[in-house]
Amino acid sequence: MTAELIFSGENVVGESVVWDDRRKRLLWIDIIGKSIHALVPATGDHQHWDTPDFVTSMGLRKDGGAIVAFTKKVCLWDYDDNFHPLATIEADLPNNRLNEGIVGPDGAFWLGTMQNNFAADGSPMEITELAGRLYRCTAEGAVEAISNDRFGITNTFVWPNDKQLITADTRKNEIYCYDMCSANGHLTDRRGNIDRVVELPCTWPTSCAFGGEDLSTLYITSARFTMDPDYLSTNPQEGGLFAINPGVPGLQSRRFG
Repeated sequence: MTAELIFSGENVVGESVVWDDRRKRLLWIDIIGKSIHALVPATGDHQHWDTPDFVTSMGLRKDGGAIVAFTKKVCLWDYDDNFHPLATIEADLPNNRLNEGIVGPDGAFWLGTMQNNFAADGSPMEITELAGRLYRCTAEGAVEAISNDRFGITNTFVWPNDKQLITADTRKNEIYCYDMCSANGHLTDRRGNIDRVVELPCTWPTSCAFGGEDLSTLYITSARFTMDPDYLSTNPQEGGLFAINPGVPGLQSRRFG
């Protein structure tokens, strides 16, 4: 399997890629670049929106719009210049920020937090504690913590079935599998194992989603955060969007609401 660079992007921290099956396009964010991107792979058409804050994750909505998370707020967005606040998470923890966010099988937006690792100007800051937690945000704006476990960098939400969640802690370089309680969505019995490893032509892959007509293409975002200019001059693919065919189809991105 060989990954192909399909959009150079040069994202500082590309993240949260999702496949919009209705518009046949990919959507993703650049956290440090304070921007949202859309690409139609079949035509190469690209759109870009600037955001008023560091944008940390996004998902699709059933009504056709999107749900977008910033450093603290979760907002509704209709592909224009307006972001409508729905919820605020960890307002009492000023040193934390939102990171991962994906719409779950229950229609809620599942989110993870972490200790903030960049300053107001986007420059990196050191992570000194495991301060992150996992939450879910409903269409009504209700927010609930779903685990007491603490994370360094919350990343990845994958539901292989309705009773399990796979997630990860990037700082620990660990992947976990949880059982989900059907009554309240809370997580129990944490463990994890690796099925396969796919090598990519980038240093920091960040997020992935299956897309295309038959959901057989895996699209992958990447980052170039903290990389020096000399390295980037000889590795311009860093921060780009990649595609690979892993030989198995994926699942359609779920919609919020």
